[in-house]
Amino acid sequence: EINNWIGSLETATQETTPLACSRARGFLQLIVGNLCMQYETLGSLDSTKLLLVANCIRYMDSYMGTSLYLSDLARAAGMSERSLSRNFHAIVGQSPIEYLLNMRLQRAEELLLASPAPITQIAYEVGFTDANYFTRQFRKLRGVSPREFRKKHRLY
Repeated sequence: EINNWIGSLETATQETTPLACSRARGFLQLIVGNLCMQYETLGSLDSTKLLLVANCIRYMDSYMGTSLYLSDLARAAGMSERSLSRNFHAIVGQSPIEYLLNMRLQRAEELLLASPAPITQIAYEVGFTDANYFTRQFRKLRGVSPREFRKKHRLY
């Protein structure tokens, strides 16, 4: 199964469309999550932390469209908020909230490209409660507004 994901990741990285980049990120997340679960069999403390962070990422993915707080993520990972923040950053290189924001924006990119739904609706679907905040974060991290992104790259 992981070999299929790696093949799909390689294919997606050879394409230049934003949707292909989003797909590549998704396959990379699957690969990392799977590898974390394989480390569980080693039984070391580090593999346990990897598994707990992987559980947190899966929880983020499953509940992305809802309001998520650090306390929710810590509970899903079975850690304190401080412990989750420290371990998550050590393993992933971002805080859990930064990672969640990037997941939401990645999903929003996919929806902007594949759906004619209004931008406000897409913002709510990926878990933002304020469409203006969504637009500001999208512009800050992607360099263009959601509307400009859609106009430049849409598939429909």
